[in-house]
Amino acid sequence: MIAETATATEMQNNFGRYLNLVMSGQEIIVTKNGREVGRFIPKEAAVSYLTDSLIGILKEDYKEVVTYVIQHHERLNGSGYPRGLKGDEIGKESRLLIIIDGFEALTSRDRPYKKPMPAEKAIGILYNMAEKGEIDMEILNLFEQSKACIEDRE
Repeated sequence: MIAETATATEMQNNFGRYLNLVMSGQEIIVTKNGREVGRFIPKEAAVSYLTDSLIGILKEDYKEVVTYVIQHHERLNGSGYPRGLKGDEIGKESRLLIIIDGFEALTSRDRPYKKPMPAEKAIGILYNMAEKGEIDMEILNLFEQSKACIEDRE
């Protein structure tokens, strides 16, 4: 929802006010000489916009892959993003990708902002998420049984 239109100077002079509007889900249109030059939008709207753009670009050739990618941050209990899907709204392939991506994020050695986590600890975190209803317990069990999660990550 668009809250207001403001010039860059107005934004600068009243930054806290405009930041609060954006943080509360409002959209601010920034103008110069009466023309729109930019927008400040809430994070959720930005994620949705990027997701919808991806769908538009890839939908014909990679329809299924796009669905998996879009859903890989969703959670079975509806607490994920970008669309807040839950339960059966999230396909099995996406549920598997959620687990694989989470495991990779926790154990990866190529992330400069954190050290890799041991596989056992990462699996523990994923089981905690499954117990909270965030990810699929059945698929997590299959992932662990596959031994894909205990390959040498050093």
